[in-house]
Amino acid sequence: MSSPKPQGKEVSKKASQPADEAHDENEHVEKGAKGEATKDMKNVTSYLNEELANRQVDADKLAKTMSFLNEEAKKHKHETLNKTMATSVDKEAVSVVMNQLEVSKTEAEKALREHNNDIVKALISIMETA
Repeated sequence: MSSPKPQGKEVSKKASQPADEAHDENEHVEKGAKGEATKDMKNVTSYLNEELANRQVDADKLAKTMSFLNEEAKKHKHETLNKTMATSVDKEAVSVVMNQLEVSKTEAEKALREHNNDIVKALISIMETA
């Protein structure tokens, strides 16, 4: 056990340095304000790091969703194309469409397939897209 220090010396020490004590208190307050600022910066930095992490997660989810939707769109387009190609077209109708609008055989067949060999609707659709 240590022996208690006499209080008289402490009082005299404080009394002999009143200017230094005031300076120490200001320094302590400054450290306190600096400490609070440092704490606040850490909180803001932590919040920003969390926010950035959340946004990255959201961006990753969005990228996955977009990839999925693109794949589904490709599948749908392929299925639609296959259904359209499975429909047979009348060779005479192809010839009429080709001669009337001066389009390629492929364009004429596509328009006729899309409109179930209806020459009038095929002609109109080609003229509207041109």
